[in-house]
Amino acid sequence: MSNLHLYQKIFRLTFLHFGIRSFFSLTTAVLMIFIMRKMGPQEFGKFSLVLQLAVTSGLFLSWGSASTLSKFLPELKVHPSQARLSSQAIEVSLISMGVFLLFFFLLYFLAPSILPDEIKSIKLIFVLFVGLFAIFNVFQGIFRGLGKFVQWSLIEGSNDFIARIFTLLLLLFSSTTYQNTLYCFSMSLLIMTLYSFSIIRKQFFLSDLKIDPKVSHFAVIMLMGSVIFIVGTSADAVLLRALLKDPQEVGYYFAGIRIPQIFQSLLLTPLSIPFLYYFTHPDTSHTREQIIKLGTKLLGLICGVVSLIFFSFGSIIVSLLYGDSYSKSIDVLRIYGFVFFIIGMQSFVGPFFVAINKVHVQMWIGFFSVLSLLALDFLLIPHWKSMGSALANVIMLSLQTISYIYILANNKIDIVRFSLLLSGGMLLSVSLELFFLPYSALPFFLFFVWISRLFSKEEIDKIWLVISSQNKEKLTAELPA
Repeated sequence: MSNLHLYQKIFRLTFLHFGIRSFFSLTTAVLMIFIMRKMGPQEFGKFSLVLQLAVTSGLFLSWGSASTLSKFLPELKVHPSQARLSSQAIEVSLISMGVFLLFFFLLYFLAPSILPDEIKSIKLIFVLFVGLFAIFNVFQGIFRGLGKFVQWSLIEGSNDFIARIFTLLLLLFSSTTYQNTLYCFSMSLLIMTLYSFSIIRKQFFLSDLKIDPKVSHFAVIMLMGSVIFIVGTSADAVLLRALLKDPQEVGYYFAGIRIPQIFQSLLLTPLSIPFLYYFTHPDTSHTREQIIKLGTKLLGLICGVVSLIFFSFGSIIVSLLYGDSYSKSIDVLRIYGFVFFIIGMQSFVGPFFVAINKVHVQMWIGFFSVLSLLALDFLLIPHWKSMGSALANVIMLSLQTISYIYILANNKIDIVRFSLLLSGGMLLSVSLELFFLPYSALPFFLFFVWISRLFSKEEIDKIWLVISSQNKEKLTAELPA
């Protein structure tokens, strides 16, 4: 195994990054559960809608800087070039924020009925959060592009932790309104944005905004991707609110999907950051094919197990964490839990497409995925309410994953066989539990994986060699900053 030493270096830095993210994800998840119980479905539904729209708007205003800077900063070897690109990114975002503010307040005064009541009652703090999140997202791209993703994990995790501590304290001693919760999230974001700036302030100067065409082309593609992302991630909340006229259904939905999303932030989200760096960096880009194949297979198994736990024990999980007031979230969790398995199968797709300069492929797939999600939401929400929205996501992401597997195969990365095995095992396991034997899905799936010989002995040995290196001190010393 000629690249063993390199795989071990990648594994150890990824594991450190993963550990930090997991710690903060777990602690903030526990705090958020207390917040949700305190707020109740009505106020939590209002907060979820406003936060979703604010976050996605901030992502739009940052022009996909997190991915753009993560890709191009590693390619620039000298500090002045890196600082110039960083400055251009922040200047473009500030200009975009000015346009957003103008448009928002014109809409507020000339066509207020378009804006949800939840946003109109908290308009100033809403636009503040949007602006701060856009800047914070640009800073994320700078830290990641400089290889400082471990340091960024500490900053991002601290922001999430502080926001929830502030919120919980305020809810304990004041009213449990969604406005108070957003105040706390905005205050934490302001503190951590200023702190991040203090660390990378030498990366900025007033540039000429003459952006490299290659960078600007990529950024435009990322902006288009952000638009698709905004529609896709906001569609569920907006359509639930618009079609059903009931904030509680939004609360039930977000409570149900929050549990799989916690696991997603624990296990999957941390992976994209270091692997985008390694798939792009010239010293490590040759490892991506083997990492994608083995990594996708391993994540498919792990995420499949977790998804089946959600399916089999959803009622116990919701009752234990949220209480009886969120009983309508049980079926949302059982259905949406399979999103975790599907996203696990996609985990390496994003970094791969960015690394090979084919982000447009992911963008077009995302565009058609959003169209299918909207159609499915309109079809399913009126009949099944929050459960319909969860099912729409599962169907859409399944179609999306099929497209990705086909494209990877055309790029000589064949994951068709084990993807079919894992998906078939999941379907058989769910069918067995639904129609024949309660709580049988998980043991049957594990038995299916074993008899199908999903992992060869060589692959198991390779995983063990990467994990069990004895040269820890030497490897750690060689890791990038």
